[in-house]
Amino acid sequence: MLLSALFKANLDAHLHASGDRSLRVTLDAAANACKAVPKFNSRIAVAHAMPVSKKDLRCLKTLGVSIQTTPHWAHDLSGTLSLFAFVGRGTARASCC
Repeated sequence: MLLSALFKANLDAHLHASGDRSLRVTLDAAANACKAVPKFNSRIAVAHAMPVSKKDLRCLKTLGVSIQTTPHWAHDLSGTLSLFAFVGRGTARASCC
């Protein structure tokens, strides 16, 4: 509903989603807003969108949603914020590259 209101007002949306489920919920909301307001002139950007599944990448492209990632999350030299430690190297590499 909020995204639809933004689309109707031709305002851009800058959203935050950390993790698979929050990104999926965000993309579902974006898809619903696109259906509700088919002719809009708004952009959607999602920050912290890591990790990203192949399905979500296709959805991002279809909807024209931009992601803003933070590359240092993939490997933090201090070892305290390593995405590798959080989700495993395979998932981290697949979502970053």
